[in-house]
Amino acid sequence: MSFLAWAAPVLVLVTLVFWYSRPADVNLEDPAVVLPHQAHSRFATIDGVRMHYQEKGEGPKLVLLHGFGSSTFTWKDVLDPLSTRFSVIAVDLMGFGFSEKPDTDYTVHRQAELVMKLLDQLNVERAMLCGNSMGGAVAIACAAADPDRVSSLVLLNSVAYADLDARSFLPSRRLLMPVAGESIAALVALDDRFVAEGLKVCLYDPQKVTRDRVEAYGRPFRTRHGQRAVLQTLRNWDLSRIEAAIPSLKQPVLLIWGADDRLVPLPSGARLHRDLPGSKWVVLSHCGHLPQEEYPARVAEEIMKFGTELETTGRLP
Repeated sequence: MSFLAWAAPVLVLVTLVFWYSRPADVNLEDPAVVLPHQAHSRFATIDGVRMHYQEKGEGPKLVLLHGFGSSTFTWKDVLDPLSTRFSVIAVDLMGFGFSEKPDTDYTVHRQAELVMKLLDQLNVERAMLCGNSMGGAVAIACAAADPDRVSSLVLLNSVAYADLDARSFLPSRRLLMPVAGESIAALVALDDRFVAEGLKVCLYDPQKVTRDRVEAYGRPFRTRHGQRAVLQTLRNWDLSRIEAAIPSLKQPVLLIWGADDRLVPLPSGARLHRDLPGSKWVVLSHCGHLPQEEYPARVAEEIMKFGTELETTGRLP
């Protein structure tokens, strides 16, 4: 028997043992977990999926939607200032953060459907939606599906066009392969350097890649269900319906873009600005894919200014 003939089954067995020996998911009740603004964390069950969100402040409703591989953690530095002007609801999308991670199809439109049903449960009749990266696509899907419900949009380095390949978010295209993707993901989860390198791509300033940030982003990825959700999201990646919906958007839109984004570069933001006549366009220099983490004070200021302008013109409830 050749080396490969007996080594391959052994490798598969070792991978399976490792895969199933890890925690299934993260748990907010774990004493070791430290989550910013945890006192404002809430849970709601939507279509059988337990969704985590944080709620703070009074005023017009503002819903914050994070990007791929992220969570409510990304909004930690803007939650307090924004809550002085808005009633803020920061959501962990299905499969991310402390929300449940079922074995299902993770499409942008399914995420949008769950967000809108969460707003139903919270008795939110109308809201401004703010999304970063993939969260921007979810916000666009919500606005297109129910324009009377979404008063306005804030899009931060949002994905929107079908020519953005999901593989641009990956260190290896092999992660998209069935079985092999699970095996690779299980192995890279052993090393936080994988998460740190990903954050260095997202952030302009490498000093922002702190231990706390790496831990927050890496914690769900080290679990079985967290990895499954990430891989399923990538395998279901399709922005064609989002791109098709852009011309139908009638809401006021604020675009905030990091000028040095390597994932969704500035020309993509400029294209979105052109395709949304009347949109407001703010570009932040020396900023990458996560403006809310690199320049939280400026981002909060721009969103509050946008809200004031809309209220003055009677376009914000």
